[in-house]
Amino acid sequence: MNGVRATKFGLSGTALKLIAAALMIIDHAGLIFEPMMNRTSFLVLRAIGRVSMPVFAFMIAEGCRYTSDRRRYFANLFLLGVICTSVMYVVMDNTVQLSIFTTFSLGVLAIYAYDGIVGDKKSRFSHILLLVAVVVSAVALDMFAERNGGLLEYGITGVLLPLSAYIFKKHRFLRLLPFAALLALSCLLQEGGYPEIHLEWFSLVSVALLALYNGERGRYPMKYFFYVFYPLHIVMLYGIFYLIQ
Repeated sequence: MNGVRATKFGLSGTALKLIAAALMIIDHAGLIFEPMMNRTSFLVLRAIGRVSMPVFAFMIAEGCRYTSDRRRYFANLFLLGVICTSVMYVVMDNTVQLSIFTTFSLGVLAIYAYDGIVGDKKSRFSHILLLVAVVVSAVALDMFAERNGGLLEYGITGVLLPLSAYIFKKHRFLRLLPFAALLALSCLLQEGGYPEIHLEWFSLVSVALLALYNGERGRYPMKYFFYVFYPLHIVMLYGIFYLIQ
């Protein structure tokens, strides 16, 4: 093929993250502009947005699989979590809102612990303790945030979803089974949130989308774009809201 590498059929990691980013904008637009729209429009936008987080959680597992420096990967997510939490604490009048970056940083630690449990007999016990500590920390942080008016975004589900996608990392479709099972269990255990509809069930649409993942990173990884996207789009949406209200 004249030295040109053929691209596998399906969606690359970058394409999936761009789709998830677009869905997140739709979700947060519904949340922020709720006072300006009718109830049906609000629920539709929020339902569409339920697909976003599981896709990002799956790609966190892929990031752990391919990164050359998992400690730096964790540190970047954790630092962004601290920054977002600090900003929200000031903006939301002393509310402790722990962002998805904090959740996913714990997810990276859970994957690190899992690798130690299955791959290193000498330090298996210490890695089991680490995994237990991650779970306990997630629950404790969620309780602490709730007592201070906020939450740990997606809670223990958001922490364990990347791990569920990592367990069978070498099997393209098999790895989706524990991922989908955890999502479904989370939907069953969570309250609906709105009396009209249980929105979390729409998150299962992400499994069909992830089945199209071709295992490639993508021609343009856009690594740092996704680090700044979350806080940037929130600021922009709030800016638009205050301009037009």
